[in-house]
Amino acid sequence: MRQKQILKNGLVCAGEHLECENYAADKQALIKVVSLKAGDYYFRDKTEHSALVFLLSGELELSMGYTINQKVVGGQMYLIPAGESYCSKTKTDTTVFYSLFDWEMPLCNKFAIRQLVKYKQNDCTDTDKTRLCLLRLHKVLKQEIESAIETLNTGLGCIHYQKLKRDIIFMELRGLYEKEQLAALFSPILGIDNDFKVKVLSAYTQTETVKELMDILHMSPTTFKRKFYQAFGTSAKHWLIQKKKERIFHDLIFTKTSVAELADKYKFSENYMTAFCCEHFGKSPRKIRFEWRSFIKG
Repeated sequence: MRQKQILKNGLVCAGEHLECENYAADKQALIKVVSLKAGDYYFRDKTEHSALVFLLSGELELSMGYTINQKVVGGQMYLIPAGESYCSKTKTDTTVFYSLFDWEMPLCNKFAIRQLVKYKQNDCTDTDKTRLCLLRLHKVLKQEIESAIETLNTGLGCIHYQKLKRDIIFMELRGLYEKEQLAALFSPILGIDNDFKVKVLSAYTQTETVKELMDILHMSPTTFKRKFYQAFGTSAKHWLIQKKKERIFHDLIFTKTSVAELADKYKFSENYMTAFCCEHFGKSPRKIRFEWRSFIKG
């Protein structure tokens, strides 16, 4: 009789599991846990999928978009939208649990994420827009996640298990939180017309003005204005300014391109580039770059 294969952490017939086509390695995993030591630096550039992040213990500072060093503590959760770049630095030993998902992911079989748009607040201030929405982690949800971690630690990485566990986590979100809280949490990815939203996100980097964006999408001003506000909850002009701010901030932080070259890329003079950063970020481009890199090293 063939001898059973048992991993130290309890998985029986480990070879069968690890060699199975349904075993999800790290890059394919839908749920995963990351343990970090105090002072560790964790960076991801342009994430492929959106992720709900649950900080189970510890404390970190997170920089994403044009927000720098927002404090997140154990027992809080937040969203990282697909396509975003982010960096975190731990202040203490920290345990983080990630649940990856796509826009079509439902909260349950009766309620989709996109339905939360009706509960989204669109009257937040500019300061609010630079801050992450942090929700407290409900004790039942925390227990669910801890159970998932215990199972994953046995080596059971089956993609079907991960999908089921992710579904349960989203169902508990649906049942344990107010719709207004969830709308705030998922706010960065909410929109009524997702096809239109995808087209805008694909095209906007090729444009400088609202008119150029309308021309690329072959839409009349009236239709474009209506669909844009429905999808993004703001005007196209304001949104393009926000996206330009994010792109400039990203380039300052995640590239070694000189300030002069960045000014040329965005069709600014170097003086206007400095004025733009001072107006929108409160600091010169060189100071932003210096402070952020000091944050990484320090």
